[in-house]
Amino acid sequence: MSQFVHIKHKKINIDKTLQKSLLEETTIHLKSSTISKLKRGQFKENAPATRAYKKSSKPLHSDGNLHGSITQKVTGEKGFVGTNHPGAFSNNFGATIKAKFAKRLLIPGPETRELQRTYSYNTRTLIRRMKQKGYKVWWEPGATMAKYKNEEAFVLFYRKKKVKIPKREFLYISKHDRNVIRKIERGILDKCLS
Repeated sequence: MSQFVHIKHKKINIDKTLQKSLLEETTIHLKSSTISKLKRGQFKENAPATRAYKKSSKPLHSDGNLHGSITQKVTGEKGFVGTNHPGAFSNNFGATIKAKFAKRLLIPGPETRELQRTYSYNTRTLIRRMKQKGYKVWWEPGATMAKYKNEEAFVLFYRKKKVKIPKREFLYISKHDRNVIRKIERGILDKCLS
């Protein structure tokens, strides 16, 4: 998994079953806490183009894939909480995305999502199918434009050399998490001593 909060508790002489129980309870809490941070996080709002495309100003909430990708795992003396979602790293730490194989990145315009659902998410296929249905598609500096017959022209894609994704941290152990982990540890130690 690509992004993980790694948990390794201090070595204490406790039964292996109790140690596994400690890690399992801790990772269950941290998974729940991470999902909660995604849902309730006070993140910088989406950019206007993203807001129009996703129909929401709230970041990290478009399709639920990131929320659903948060997992937990216990192996041996270690516990992990994280995600293998491809956008997790850049969203958690912030990033600048640059075009690698093309001159520009294509950022979908406000009306593009519906067209992608109808025709294709592959850009070339989308444009080809749109043209077959009577759309006119052309390039202007900074944008790929489209127009259907006598309707008003619209931005199909914004064309940018790079895009800056702001840091929206959700993979971390908060002060509240530390307090909960301490309570879990005390509960396990109480079981050891009784």
